[in-house]
Amino acid sequence: MDRLKRFEYCGNKLFSYIEEVLKLLPDKKEEFLSDVGNGTLQVVCSDEIECGSKFTFSKPVKSIIYLNYKTIKIEAVRKGVIVDEFLFYCIAHEIAHYFAGKGESWLWEKEANDWLRKWGNGNFDKLIKDINYQASVDEDTGYKDGYDFALKKDKEILWNSFNYYINDMNTQALNNREEIEIVEQIKNETIFFLLKIKSESLEFIKEEKKDNKDYFKGISFGIMKRVREISKEKYGQA
Repeated sequence: MDRLKRFEYCGNKLFSYIEEVLKLLPDKKEEFLSDVGNGTLQVVCSDEIECGSKFTFSKPVKSIIYLNYKTIKIEAVRKGVIVDEFLFYCIAHEIAHYFAGKGESWLWEKEANDWLRKWGNGNFDKLIKDINYQASVDEDTGYKDGYDFALKKDKEILWNSFNYYINDMNTQALNNREEIEIVEQIKNETIFFLLKIKSESLEFIKEEKKDNKDYFKGISFGIMKRVREISKEKYGQA
């Protein structure tokens, strides 16, 4: 790949990792490179975000994958995993976010990991399991429980409680703080919603999971998946 032509803001530090990840996604490699080449997508590798004039792209850009090498290294140390493996996983995971929703599903960890399992031909399964195993299990369980719960609820009640967060889910965030804030907002709204309808059966919330933040995050986004489906039914888009 020609880094200077295709990846104008991706330095040598992470470019080799991107090349290796794409080799393991043979069925999606050309689509990814095409999107980068035609301006649909741009990959930015930087240890800090400065004023917007720093990123003056040669073509209009619809979606950005932002990779912060310094932050990824710090997170790898915090998790106690090998830095090179975590870099590899993070790049693959962000590419998966892009494809899982074409830019509209950046918060959805389950969707991204499911996409990697589907298109990665098994190459990423061990990394997904080793790096974030328990959190992923708890979040996946909550996601399924939340979605199944939402399917049984009145559409209008769900819509009136959660439609405000559709735009937030589609926001193109460039930093982790924005993502955390929106995750917390949706999670808090979910808890408030569940408390409001406490007279109804909430048996789906497993006793051992009631204080598990990853499980409740999963419930939140399982409910939001249903809200996005309702949005598509109402307006043809989520």
